Amino acid sequence: MNEDVEIIWSKYNLAPLRDFQGLTPNQMDSLLYKPYSKTSPVQLKDNLTDQVLDKIPYFRLTEELLKIIELKGRLKLTTTTKSLPTNVIQASYTITNSLLTHLLKKVSENQKEKNSDLFTTLNITTRGMEFIKFNRGELVFTKSGIEWLKTKDRK
Repeated sequence: MNEDVEIIWSKYNLAPLRDFQGLTPNQMDSLLYKPYSKTSPVQLKDNLTDQVLDKIPYFRLTEELLKIIELKGRLKLTTTTKSLPTNVIQASYTITNSLLTHLLKKVSENQKEKNSDLFTTLNITTRGMEFIKFNRGELVFTKSGIEWLKTKDRK
């Protein structure tokens, strides 16, 4: 009987679902809980040039947040909601990439993470990176993350 239940669950987890936009439950699990893993349905190509990366607004915003964490050594999130601090969101406006302008205008008046799906998503996906750890209300690089910083070309 256990084998029958296991087969049924396996078939269910491998079947595309309309509610998941055609993704399977296994793919959704990877996308939500391991977004940067090899099992995630969304992958970043290894051989992208700097020119291509510069044209991806969300990548640039993520890169800027990682630079802030690297520069400070850690990033303390707000105490109650564990949101990105307003000074970090403010610093995002200084990015000189014109592709980000239309995304950042939406939150320029209310410079809090809770007022922006963009920054909420940035906070969540950054926490999901394998080389960032969320510890006691702070985002910090792991040991492998520090090594990664030394080996990557983009700075």
